Amino acid sequence: MSDTTELVLESNCGIAQAEALSTQLEEIFQKSAEVTIDGSAVMRIDTAVLQLFGSFFTAMEQTGVSVSWKEPSDVLCQSVSTLGLKELLRL
Repeated sequence: MSDTTELVLESNCGIAQAEALSTQLEEIFQKSAEVTIDGSAVMRIDTAVLQLFGSFFTAMEQTGVSVSWKEPSDVLCQSVSTLGLKELLRL
């Protein structure tokens, strides 16, 4: 299990993208590989997507698999902070 997966987020992480993102996160979870999420391009992110990440981080933690961020954008960090999710999403 030394594989690492990188998930690159789009600039618009709105509710319309949540279903596709959910599918990607499920595939990553099934692989049980460490994951790095590249949030550098995020210019907009909806609460629904952040809730999805909350569930993902919790599930990955319960299985002992590492999740980390790569260059989260200011918009991403601010949204996480505003919603009080900094600790859950490790930002």
